[in-house]
Amino acid sequence: MRILWTTLAESRATPLQEPLVRERIFPVCAPSLLPQGMPLSDPRALLDLPLIQKGHPPEGEWSWGYWLEKLGLKRTEPRGLLLGDMGLCLTAAVEGAGVAIGRSLLVADAISDGRLVPALTSAPHVLSNKVHIVRWSQDRIGDPHIKVLVNWLAQAAEDTDRAIANDSHSL
Repeated sequence: MRILWTTLAESRATPLQEPLVRERIFPVCAPSLLPQGMPLSDPRALLDLPLIQKGHPPEGEWSWGYWLEKLGLKRTEPRGLLLGDMGLCLTAAVEGAGVAIGRSLLVADAISDGRLVPALTSAPHVLSNKVHIVRWSQDRIGDPHIKVLVNWLAQAAEDTDRAIANDSHSL
């Protein structure tokens, strides 16, 4: 079995694969970057913070242009860092370098232990344009053990996502 992160078009269930989870995307940062370490209630306050972007050039839900538009904010070029790797973006955010756009499963541990917090008290519900899937070989079609594992993985991902949502609402 393999777990892959693939496009929506390639994520449909087939005899050889099953979708697991489509992550939520939302802005995160170190609590030290925010007043009293609490998420911002006014999205306009983001404009005063350095914004960390993934990608060259950043696209879709990974771009601050997309997020600023979703939040109803006007700004042509966000100031901050442009990094080519999600890991670098999140490390920079943990270190207080700015606000990054994170994926729910990638930021779960950092939110749980307080290294990151959602940057906003209320952010638009944005789902990743990619999906985690599990894929297996032809000789495993119909294997009941595959179904048990896939169900467990999907439930664990859902539980993690729900815990993050609950943590961010209790801040």
